[in-house]
Amino acid sequence: MENIRLNLDRANLLNSFKKAAQAVEAEVFISSGIKELAAEISAFCRKKGINALPSTLPTTGIWHELELGLTQTGLTLLRDLTRDLLEDYNAGLNAATFGIADTGTLVFFETSAMEIRPGTIPAQHMVVLKSGDIHQSASGIAGEIDAFILEHLTAGKPCRVSLISGPSRTADIERTLTVGVHGPKALAIFILDDPPQIAGGTPA
Repeated sequence: MENIRLNLDRANLLNSFKKAAQAVEAEVFISSGIKELAAEISAFCRKKGINALPSTLPTTGIWHELELGLTQTGLTLLRDLTRDLLEDYNAGLNAATFGIADTGTLVFFETSAMEIRPGTIPAQHMVVLKSGDIHQSASGIAGEIDAFILEHLTAGKPCRVSLISGPSRTADIERTLTVGVHGPKALAIFILDDPPQIAGGTPA
């Protein structure tokens, strides 16, 4: 019974995050395994005419497996990134540390500027998020944020916590909202729900 309750709780968080992210004009895709996730990202890239993708995905654990899966689909991942290079490409891929279900917000723990730039310079921001890293509210990750900052400040190392909700938006003095003036015009979130948290598959 405990496992059923936990799965239902996770399913509710996943659905809440998806609805909140879509409400701020993000596209959300849910996959139930690494192979399916790689296929989903690759299909999205083909649809958008993307053959080479600047990426700052971590290189360990499931991320290494995902990178292999993406390259096997014919997608070229670019790692030696500079600002000039990013400006030559219309999409960038990185991984979020957490998601906040209440607002559809992505949270990034960063230790260098290049970790976030694939999500701040190209017009299309693509993000991978694990369903197990989705929390109901920001208060649920307050301890992790404090520990991350304290660890790096104590060691004298740079760090930054960034929160992103939907594509970039800017309002002028007349409060006219424009999308993508100072950042990505579009945000696509690819959620790895492994194992699926809803019996019978992933949410519609």
